[in-house]
Amino acid sequence: MAETLAVHPPALRDLGILARRAAGLDGTALLRVRPRAGEPAGLARVFVTTPFGPLGCRSIAAAPGRESMVVRADAVAAAAEAAAAAGPDPGGGPVTLDCGAAADASWPGALPPETGFELIDVVPAPVLLDLDEKARAVTRDTPTPLGPPASLLDQEVLEVADGDRGLRAGVRVREILALTRLGFIPAEPPAGEPVRVSARGRWTRLDGRFGTVFSRAGFDVIAL
Repeated sequence: MAETLAVHPPALRDLGILARRAAGLDGTALLRVRPRAGEPAGLARVFVTTPFGPLGCRSIAAAPGRESMVVRADAVAAAAEAAAAAGPDPGGGPVTLDCGAAADASWPGALPPETGFELIDVVPAPVLLDLDEKARAVTRDTPTPLGPPASLLDQEVLEVADGDRGLRAGVRVREILALTRLGFIPAEPPAGEPVRVSARGRWTRLDGRFGTVFSRAGFDVIAL
């Protein structure tokens, strides 16, 4: 039986973009939809896997056919494109997408906690785009058939800190590539465009204008 996802028409474009970008990065990328606790009915967190490790996430007005369903991102992208081409429901109700077979067993691990993240610092988006470009340059100079080498992805290229609370965290190339390749910050952001860096235990999150990246391994909050 195919998994279904009911999407409010204004959110269809955002869902399609997220699924298409995830599938473009990795043809086997997965998408997971989970209703948000404590939020109005119909609003869900939509997660996607990336080949860099971190998860991408957007809040979208959608309701899965069952709790926390997992499907392939390319199937969702195709369904969203077909629904957009067909036009809106004359009745104005949600659009039901056929998202293909369930893929729960392939999901790589736990989801991040919904609450409890502490803001550490705000980084200008142009700084992250500059670091992204430097990582791309290294990849062009040393290409591999499997994409960026792990040694590059694991490099900690930025440190953020809150001295008043004695907290600091390191941002790796993995998090930056996930944030920029999923299009979660503008391609040409203004100088003051913020990216918020928050953490809870071993989980961290980078919040851009258009979405959030969550990462768990190697991104700890450490007391100074």
